[in-house]
Amino acid sequence: MSNLIPAVNLTVDPAELVQPDRVHTSLYTDSALFDAELQKIFHSTWIWVAHESEVPEPGSY
Repeated sequence: MSNLIPAVNLTVDPAELVQPDRVHTSLYTDSALFDAELQKIFHSTWIWVAHESEVPEPGSY
């Protein structure tokens, strides 16, 4: 795997959007934050789904 994921430039630090009693709406609606989450959580490493014995044939899911 040598595909590079383009960097996401955020204009705000997500930590600034979290308060003890509330979370700012943009954490749920901002596409740049969503892209950053995808890159940091899902695109940076393999995500384990199941043991190969649970998928008997290629494409059987």
